[in-house]
Amino acid sequence: MSSPWVPAIVGSVFFLTLGAVILLWPITRRLGRLLEVLIEEKSSGSRAQEGDEQRRVMEALQRRLALTEERLDFAESLLHSQQTSGSVNGHIESRNAGRGESPARSGDVTHEGGQPDEGRTA
Repeated sequence: MSSPWVPAIVGSVFFLTLGAVILLWPITRRLGRLLEVLIEEKSSGSRAQEGDEQRRVMEALQRRLALTEERLDFAESLLHSQQTSGSVNGHIESRNAGRGESPARSGDVTHEGGQPDEGRTA
């Protein structure tokens, strides 16, 4: 049943496999290192993109904060002028009187009972 060629074929396959492993081992190691470097570069590239995105978000937040600060300064100056002149309505009425406009058309701020906002502080 056994042929004289079986041991020769098994021996040949064994030596060919051993030779392929010995020859291809350095190539596979370098290929593995290359893949590791590519993966690392890709992850660092995504980190750089995340950093750019965070930078854009921070710049947008800084613009919004600056706008909020401007609005706060305006509100504070309005309150200050209200406290010094008696009321915002008095200021608007005096400004509109010079133009010949009626207070109702100027957008006066009134509260319950139609009374102007006088003496209120924040």
